[in-house]
Amino acid sequence: MFETAKNATFQYAHSKKHSTKILDTYFDLLSINVVTCIVSGSIAYCWGDRRFVAMPGMVLFAPRGVSFSTHTLEPGEVLSIRFTSPVDAPPELVFYSGFPRKEMETAFRRAVAAYLSRDEASFFKCQIQMNRIFLLLAESRGDYCSQRKMELIQPAVAYMKEHFRDPDFSVTEAIQQVNISGAYFCKLFSSYYYLSPQQYVISERIALAMDILTRAPDTSVREVAETVGYPDAFYFSRLFKKHTGESPSQFARHCLE
Repeated sequence: MFETAKNATFQYAHSKKHSTKILDTYFDLLSINVVTCIVSGSIAYCWGDRRFVAMPGMVLFAPRGVSFSTHTLEPGEVLSIRFTSPVDAPPELVFYSGFPRKEMETAFRRAVAAYLSRDEASFFKCQIQMNRIFLLLAESRGDYCSQRKMELIQPAVAYMKEHFRDPDFSVTEAIQQVNISGAYFCKLFSSYYYLSPQQYVISERIALAMDILTRAPDTSVREVAETVGYPDAFYFSRLFKKHTGESPSQFARHCLE
């Protein structure tokens, strides 16, 4: 991504509210590079065989040529900048976190404001803020996990995706599917998915719960909890609120509005 960013030329910026009224959007072979800041709400991104739930405080880079779909799990706001570059990045989504969240959001908002002002200095102000965003991302990036290394953990990842709804599931079971140490597995997994294996399981369970409540708001909290792998509805409710900012019941009520 950063070789692409070094040669980036700003094109435009905008703020967008995403709503559960428009659940699914598909982008086929993106024609321009996009970097997006998730300000509020949550969105599931799917590309290839991968699925990732972007939460507030994360930044997404979608390079030119990538195809992906989005599914709004919780309404909110995103800020996006589109740019061109003579250097293409691999056609896959990349997510970032760990940067100063307020500084990042401020840089995006300043870029949007400068773009909307449309005066003679607008382009230069936008270019400066875009470069500030790239700097914050570069300073926060972790180790990169190549496709070759990803293949080492793929059997375990497939096992996790198949069994995460099982209330007795443990990450140890998944690690037993590959011939590498648990510590190395966790390092590769975190580098590729930007979450620890345990956080990934929780994220998948919460995303599934949000999807169930979005499509069937009348479903009881206990039924949702058991469906996603939590026999204790009270524990599930605490986790759900921690990750979404709302209790399952509050989230369901908003879906009925």
